[in-house]
Amino acid sequence: MEPGEPGSSQDKRPLEEDSDDQDLQDQSEVEDLLEIASEAPTDTSWAGEVDEAELDGEILIEEPQARPRKKKSLDAAALAARRVCKRLRQERKAARKAKRKAEAKAKKRRGFGADLEGFLVKTKERLETKALEAEALAAAAVMAEAEVSRPKAEAPPKPDLRGFVAKTRERLLARSELEKATEEARRAKAAALAANVDLESFRKECQARIAQRLLAKMPQIRGAEKDAGNINWACITRRRIAIVGAGPVGLWAAMLLAQKYRWTDGTGCARLRPDAPEVVLFEARSMENHCTRTDIRIALSSSTRAMLDQQTKSRSFTSGMPVAEIEDTFLRRWKKVAGQEARIGYGSSISDPAELCQSGQFDCILWAAGRRSLDDPFRKDLGCEVKIGDSQRVLVFQVQDLQGADAWQLGSMDLSGAAQQAGRFPGLRVMLRPGFEGACACCLVAAKELLLT
Repeated sequence: MEPGEPGSSQDKRPLEEDSDDQDLQDQSEVEDLLEIASEAPTDTSWAGEVDEAELDGEILIEEPQARPRKKKSLDAAALAARRVCKRLRQERKAARKAKRKAEAKAKKRRGFGADLEGFLVKTKERLETKALEAEALAAAAVMAEAEVSRPKAEAPPKPDLRGFVAKTRERLLARSELEKATEEARRAKAAALAANVDLESFRKECQARIAQRLLAKMPQIRGAEKDAGNINWACITRRRIAIVGAGPVGLWAAMLLAQKYRWTDGTGCARLRPDAPEVVLFEARSMENHCTRTDIRIALSSSTRAMLDQQTKSRSFTSGMPVAEIEDTFLRRWKKVAGQEARIGYGSSISDPAELCQSGQFDCILWAAGRRSLDDPFRKDLGCEVKIGDSQRVLVFQVQDLQGADAWQLGSMDLSGAAQQAGRFPGLRVMLRPGFEGACACCLVAAKELLLT
């Protein structure tokens, strides 16, 4: 829109007078007249009265007597209220007038803004049109100069065959390298998949070989080449071991036996071996009273704590811990390893190992019922009497740098018999206490005169 066009932002038309001002002025004058009329006297007794002479046909015109005009009483409060009302009307009128003027100005400003927006759009269009025309003129000038400067009868350029051949060879080489890399990636992926399959088969074969080796060591099938899947496990006889006393010693022995005969079969399942002995614990206490001896505490050395933590796969052993916690730790570990075969006969009071021997149900009996569970004469007959005093001397040797399971293998041997045969002392006893990290203590127990010689 051009600035000079009608309706543009530069149109300086004066504001129209608002017709409401004249109406408001007339209305105020009417209100003033009504107030004056209300103050006028309302007595109509001054009207002409009918006289008898007029009734007889004579018209007597008498001028009305001038009555004294009542003095208008002025009320100061009413006058003040009237002035206040008038002042308020004037203020309201001025406010309405100012509001109308402000609205008119705002409306006019909005009209100017719309006109400016239109003017801006048209100006941009004109500038763009001029820019396009200038570009077209410049391009035409460049083309004209090129036509003038172009030599006449110029020969067309010859094609560069060598460059084309070189670029073609480069493209073919890049394509062959890409195909080679794709083929190598495919082969690597196939090799990785094959390696995973080979590793899984290798793991299964290793487990099968380990199972076959363990089966070959079993006395029931020793020397026979049998597959683990073709063996009838129900036909393999198992030894039965009775452990009297479910205290720390009995639970420790049962846990070690279960861990010794634990294996992983060809399917990858960890369980007890088929030839694992059947261990039964007998405890005189009831189930509610088991693992409740918190008044007795055991002092444990650092090496003993490390060995117990390693065997139980825990870190719960501390020096001075109650017997109840030791029993509970051994019991939980034994049940985890043995599973459903971890059985304890609570309330079984056995005072003589001969009772279990005469039953013929067990191949081995381990007595772990405590120091006071057997009489001294019976202990003496079994060779496990308790001696109090300075009647024996003990020599302690510390053995170190034992590799792997050598310490446990050495502890499972009959060292007392070997020492008695080598030293020719029937009363010599050897006790081995395995420790941690290939260290153990070897104790020689004998009479005083034997050790002195």
